[in-house]
Amino acid sequence: EKLAGGDLTVAIGDIGEDDMKLAQASNRTCIAGFKVKVDTAARLLAQQTGIPIITADTIYALLDGIRREAVRVLPPVLRRNDIGRIHILKLFEKEGTKQVVGGRVEEGVVRKGAHAEVTREGGVTGRGVVVQVQQQKTPVPEVAKGTACGILLDMRVAVREGDSVILFEEQTVERKL
Repeated sequence: EKLAGGDLTVAIGDIGEDDMKLAQASNRTCIAGFKVKVDTAARLLAQQTGIPIITADTIYALLDGIRREAVRVLPPVLRRNDIGRIHILKLFEKEGTKQVVGGRVEEGVVRKGAHAEVTREGGVTGRGVVVQVQQQKTPVPEVAKGTACGILLDMRVAVREGDSVILFEEQTVERKL
């Protein structure tokens, strides 16, 4: 999906300095060669420019090398995992982007370091991070469903009583072809 049909140049013979210059001038991401040699000047230019040269003596090995390179240049996917939701009952303190709120965990868990998304009247009003979680004025790593707690949030949007805060974690996942 992210690998659009880009430029492809086909040539016969070993990979040389001219091939590297063409790849560099046309912003190609790699050079692939099947049952060919790479001359010294091309290898040196590849090291200087960072353009990889993939060669193989079997078509399967060449395709594997091209796939590995394609995965390397694709941006990773950010995968969101909702871990909990807290209903805000009270706003205690707000200073700059930091605010201390109290509420009841309605689903899952509230965890220190989790991303937070404030929802109000069915829409998302802002995002931030859970800096600290407290239960009975004692810092704890997380609090489970059905429990009251206080959280220190770092976010630009002011949280109000009655808001819901959805907590989630993000995981970076390498793309696969």
